[in-house]
Amino acid sequence: MPGPGDPAGGGGAVPVAERTRIVIALDTASLTAPVIETGVALAAGLDAMLDALFVEDEQLLRLAALPFARELGYPSARLRRLDPADVERALRAQVEQVRKQLAATAAALDLEWQLNVVRGDVLRTAFGYANVADILVVGRSVAAAVPEPGPAAQPKFPSLRRRAMLALFDGSAGGERALRTAQATAGVAEAELLVLVPAAGPEPFRRLRERAAAIAASGRPPPTLYVFIPDLAAGTIARVARAQRGAALFWPGDGRDPALLAAIVAAAPCPVVVVG
Repeated sequence: MPGPGDPAGGGGAVPVAERTRIVIALDTASLTAPVIETGVALAAGLDAMLDALFVEDEQLLRLAALPFARELGYPSARLRRLDPADVERALRAQVEQVRKQLAATAAALDLEWQLNVVRGDVLRTAFGYANVADILVVGRSVAAAVPEPGPAAQPKFPSLRRRAMLALFDGSAGGERALRTAQATAGVAEAELLVLVPAAGPEPFRRLRERAAAIAASGRPPPTLYVFIPDLAAGTIARVARAQRGAALFWPGDGRDPALLAAIVAAAPCPVVVVG
């Protein structure tokens, strides 16, 4: 079993350098299960290498080093000094938990994977780490809806169960790649596929919907719903993703506004998959 920075065995016939790479980026506040399951489903659907990046929060570490830093104890509800050694131990424990969860999820589908640990800001670090051709899955750093409890026999992707893969399709080449990638992932995870269509009105929406339907016609599963969205504001995207019970949001990454993407990652109730 691989450790941080060590690729897992798998013995695939295709060299890793010639294959698509799925980069999943988590930070100290991410909900790990949805991000890892989305990355694993992506890697399985695209026959890709899974490269996980755990980003330790530099601001938290700097805060812990300050002499006046305090934390509120639980369940005592008492203030106590924030000890840098305690923070370091907690980070190591979190990395180990991520490693175990990644290993268990990837092993079910016999996938190659590796885990690297760095320090910084999760989004800036992830974009610096990923190549143009990589697909990036970014973990959220705010609370999200908890998946419904599954049956006694758990599915491979319990965090994605009864949820939908959301693909933004705006008619661009990046939108087409986002749609095809979401479709492949939905097929592996046995999830629904919903297409979000930004349009200025009914007629542009109809045209884009027809183009998306033609692109998706050869794949499985077919889109179950096309959703009109009036704009690409982070709040709008988050509301739609929450209303549609999004498991992951597939976002075209070609030339997009990085500030908008950062806002969407922070606001969306699910992992964001940036498809280059």
